[in-house]
Amino acid sequence: MNDSGKSPRPAGLVLTLLFGALFAALGAAVNAGATMRADDFIRAAVHDWASPALTWAANAASFIGGTPVICGALAAAVLLLWSTGDRRASLRLTAVMAAALAIDLATKYGFQRIRPEPFFGTEPDSFSFPSGHALFAVAFFVTLLLVVPGRFRAARTNVFAWSVVLFLVTAIGLSRIYLGVHYPSDVAGGYLAGGVAIAAVSTVLDRIDFAQPS
Repeated sequence: MNDSGKSPRPAGLVLTLLFGALFAALGAAVNAGATMRADDFIRAAVHDWASPALTWAANAASFIGGTPVICGALAAAVLLLWSTGDRRASLRLTAVMAAALAIDLATKYGFQRIRPEPFFGTEPDSFSFPSGHALFAVAFFVTLLLVVPGRFRAARTNVFAWSVVLFLVTAIGLSRIYLGVHYPSDVAGGYLAGGVAIAAVSTVLDRIDFAQPS
């Protein structure tokens, strides 16, 4: 039920505004073409490291961050959380991913940035900014850890879990640059947009009480 006596946690509002402001500033720079020199430089530098092994790894990371895997993992996580009685965690994860999808669609069609020429594979049909892979990787993997803190009580396990998430999110973002299907600023925008989705949903849901089954 709604608890009118509760107010959003300041940290949630601050993070929402911070990530939102950074994303807006980056979007304005992208729109003005101010990121192109850095984008082209980083793309060329990354491509200089190209090798068959790295191409395989990039394709694997991109696959992990793709729609089929993320959607499958989301469905499994939501069902598991709900079946174990953690309805708040299940709702939070679902809401964050729904917010991420809304942000992805709105900003892609808002900016309508044309994709760069890919280095490997074919050019995706969607617009380039922000990177959906980066956005959904942050939204899903980071939120998954945030909603299940009780499962990572040991400090060493916590550090390991966050290290894995950081590696996955970074690898997925870098894979999109390596394959040439995104500019680096697209990936940065995806990370920031994922932060907006997490912070904004957390700010809203922190105002709601959920009755947990006994």
